[in-house]
Amino acid sequence: MLFDMGKLDKLPGFDDSNSRRRNVVVGGVYALAGCIGLGAAGGGGETEIDDSGSSDTSQEESGGDNTESNQGGDNEGQGGDNEEQNNDLESRTHDIGESFTVGDGNRSIEYTVTNMVGAETLGNEFSNEEPDGIFVVVEMEITNRTDESFNISTGNYAIVTENDNTFDPADDVTVAYETDERFDTESILFEQIDPNLPTDGAIIFDIPPETAFRFEISPAGFLSSSDPHYVIPS
Repeated sequence: MLFDMGKLDKLPGFDDSNSRRRNVVVGGVYALAGCIGLGAAGGGGETEIDDSGSSDTSQEESGGDNTESNQGGDNEGQGGDNEEQNNDLESRTHDIGESFTVGDGNRSIEYTVTNMVGAETLGNEFSNEEPDGIFVVVEMEITNRTDESFNISTGNYAIVTENDNTFDPADDVTVAYETDERFDTESILFEQIDPNLPTDGAIIFDIPPETAFRFEISPAGFLSSSDPHYVIPS
């Protein structure tokens, strides 16, 4: 499990006098864990002394000790690997409002997630969309940190829940989102981003309600070897 369970606050309805969005409150705490198996071998019982003066059981016990020693060394190595992986993941996990860079070379993008809110509907009083679970709207600032323009799409973003289920953006509700007066950030579908010009964008998801999650940002470009980054609701 990557997160403790948390509840996502929802936006006020269309007929609510407070039509502006408010920040989401999620009781999600990022947790990292590693499991290491331990093993031991041993022997016992009566023994016969052979002509060489050595004992069968002694040899077995010696083998068991060697096995324990080898397993102990393996476990120490696994523990070191787990700690290194956890430290790497922690360095790629961020809070709302924190700036960070995803990708490198000619596909380096600086992100700042500014808001995450939940909504039971998107649209207006005349036409709206309802989710299968709950809509999650992620608003962010994006800056191309290279010397040339390139395109990004919603394929670079996902939500991963506490059960490691992955949800892609709900692109089919973009029209409803754009007519919703509670939001003033344009949605992202397929955008060209120019060098060093910050732009605001929003991504919409449909996920199960009351589910803890992380927002995943993958590097742009199919050939990138960079790792994804994550933002935790807070």
